[in-house]
Amino acid sequence: MKKKLTVSILIVTILLGAISMTALVMRNSKQSSHSVSHSSSSHKQESYKKTIELDQVYEYTIHEINCYFILKSDGSYIYIEDKAGIYENEADLGEKENEEESVIYPSVNYTIGTYTSNGKNYTTTLKNSTILYFKNVINFKSGRYFEKESKKLDIQNSLKISSKGYIDQNSDLIKLRKSNYFIPDSEKQFLDQYTYDPSTKDDR
Repeated sequence: MKKKLTVSILIVTILLGAISMTALVMRNSKQSSHSVSHSSSSHKQESYKKTIELDQVYEYTIHEINCYFILKSDGSYIYIEDKAGIYENEADLGEKENEEESVIYPSVNYTIGTYTSNGKNYTTTLKNSTILYFKNVINFKSGRYFEKESKKLDIQNSLKISSKGYIDQNSDLIKLRKSNYFIPDSEKQFLDQYTYDPSTKDDR
């Protein structure tokens, strides 16, 4: 009888030990899993760093056109499309006209709008656009334009800018570069850089 009792106690002791060991393993596994998950999340957050800075001018080139923009801390977005500075001289302009088989007037497009941010990307909305046209490269370099075209706009989602430093242009990712290009704060300041000279108008 004593022998049977001893065996029973031994069996119970072994079972209790096994249960305790299983519980300990499960608890450690859960803690380890939580630790790994937290570590992975922290690493993901640390590896994501913004590269776009507010109040900094950026530039990119698309279809041989130089484009510049700035996202200002007051929520405004200013964009300049320079279709004049790409020509070094009249020969460059003439060569492009021969390629296009049409007359080309160098132009500068100054556009003002706003932007919104979801924390990772910026989306712009265009409000006003002013385009200046120049007869030729010489007149552009001397700041004399013959025509001004102003438009009221309401174009939403015009440009998607990643805070990682590129834009999404028709599913093409274009890398941005920091620039020292001067972008005026207002249309008036933009126009003050140039002189309206209707005598330079070309009726070609």
